[in-house]
Amino acid sequence: MDAEVNRLTRGEGGPVYAYTCDIKLRCTQCGIPFTFPGFANGISSHEARVSISGEVLCVPVKPADKEHFEFFPGFDVKQVL
Repeated sequence: MDAEVNRLTRGEGGPVYAYTCDIKLRCTQCGIPFTFPGFANGISSHEARVSISGEVLCVPVKPADKEHFEFFPGFDVKQVL
């Protein structure tokens, strides 16, 4: 498992309004990556989303000592065939 915390800001160097955690999973024996079915594609500061490939789960998180964050709307990625 690989996890990385990201700070979401309004513009370069702007104040942090939310945090997300990107999670990637691989089989420890063969190394094959896992996907996260059932989540919409995109980025959101208030609900879990996945990358286009489905291999990265992006979930909102917050530091334990922070009680309130202004949540900024994310975006959805629609697949058109």
